[in-house]
Amino acid sequence: MKKLIIAILLFSLAGCTTNTQLGAEKKIEELSREITSINIDGVMTSIEFTDDNTNEDIIIKSDQKEYFNLGGTFTSYFSVENKTGVAQDIDTVFALNTGDVLEVFEYNGYIEEDIIVEKEVSATSTKELGANETKTKTTSKWKSKSLKKADKYKKDKVKITNNKGLLGATEYTRKDIKETDATKIFTDTFTVGEKKFYKASIKITSGDREEFFIEAFGEDGSYGILDPWSYDQDFDDLDDGTLVGQDSWSKTGGTDSTDIDSTYALLSSTKGVIFPVTVSLNSSYQRTVAGGTDGTFYFATKCTTVAPAGHQHVVSLDSGSTYGVFISWVRVDADTYKIQAYADGGYVDLFTGLSQDTTYVIAIEYETDTADQYRGKIKSAGGTFGSFSTWRTFIKGQSSMTRLKIIKDWGWGVIMDEFSATDPNPVTPPTSRRIISIE
Repeated sequence: MKKLIIAILLFSLAGCTTNTQLGAEKKIEELSREITSINIDGVMTSIEFTDDNTNEDIIIKSDQKEYFNLGGTFTSYFSVENKTGVAQDIDTVFALNTGDVLEVFEYNGYIEEDIIVEKEVSATSTKELGANETKTKTTSKWKSKSLKKADKYKKDKVKITNNKGLLGATEYTRKDIKETDATKIFTDTFTVGEKKFYKASIKITSGDREEFFIEAFGEDGSYGILDPWSYDQDFDDLDDGTLVGQDSWSKTGGTDSTDIDSTYALLSSTKGVIFPVTVSLNSSYQRTVAGGTDGTFYFATKCTTVAPAGHQHVVSLDSGSTYGVFISWVRVDADTYKIQAYADGGYVDLFTGLSQDTTYVIAIEYETDTADQYRGKIKSAGGTFGSFSTWRTFIKGQSSMTRLKIIKDWGWGVIMDEFSATDPNPVTPPTSRRIISIE
């Protein structure tokens, strides 16, 4: 049974409340402004980050101030609110320094569907079915928006004039979008006081902390702007000590703590993270990411102590349900290590012949939209990458990647650092010179 949730349709009904209702009920547009969270596949997501709104009468808010850009593409959820006194078309413009906006969707409510789950109750290899269980599955509904090039909003070409909104200004200039420039645009129609919610897939592959802008231009001359950031995870700006409570990291199992310290810095960073050498098993930490349905991420890692035999530290990336990307250090013998992937129905080798006290950079490419698979390539610090491994299939199908985990399966000091959308240790090819002698 499916139940269509139509609360979001309130947004399109702004202005429909009659004057006789105003004493007992709020106007629809007032209700619209009060909505700050939306249900995304069963998770209430707050859209409340904003900044200085001086001289703005279109208000833009997002779900985050800073987006951890893991795979080169991340998802930003944001709202646009028409606080002017007129109904109008509004152009929403994305201004970036590097990268592009791949697609934008408008939130259109959600559907709740009751599904039947067969419960297995068996301690033997013979599976017996117990009582069926009914669960509710929530699926968000999205409407695709048409993206176009934003040539008419290129830097220094725009002056906002003829403002008839709440500000009462007749003219003011566009706010500073710094080193970025307008990239993509979509247009939507807003009633008075209406707020709409969207999600955008944004691709930024600079490998640095980067500011980008979402602007709104109303046809009556009204204006709004928001400036979120994307960044890589290098731990440099985190406090020494445990990851818990920093940069959205939380502890999900085990008794061991992590250590953040300059002692564990790899490559050009100033801090790295390590699990101390103890005998505790299955300690894990996780954080939210906006990794999208496909991408490539990099990280640096090094084994610092002789490990017991077997699988050790794990880096995991999934959509909230294990197992997606799942790779693990393994000790082969006293001098040799390898990295395996938990894929294709079991553990398979990704990289062999690795050594202790050597810093490696690993690249993992993943796909969830056309196929549930991933592959990797590796290099030692200062070296060059070899070829990608063969594609490996996830143990369990995934959707958009939202969770990054680091897990300790056994007592062993392994450093992890520089999680990034680009190679954190690029090697500049040597230049060649040719000397020509003229006699």
